Amino acid sequence: MRRSKKRKKKKSILCQRSKQFCPIDKYFVNYHFINEIIRIQNVLLYLLKEKKKRKKKYFV
Repeated sequence: MRRSKKRKKKKSILCQRSKQFCPIDKYFVNYHFINEIIRIQNVLLYLLKEKKKRKKKYFV
């Protein structure tokens, strides 16, 4: 019982930290997995911003 309670607390913290990934929390309890998704999303957003600034064609 104690272990399950700890997991639930972690999930709630994740939900507070990033509301976008709340539906994913219900299916995946793995903390690191969700962190990777957040990292990937941040990288994609950064690349999009850089593209707009430079207006270069990365894929020719």
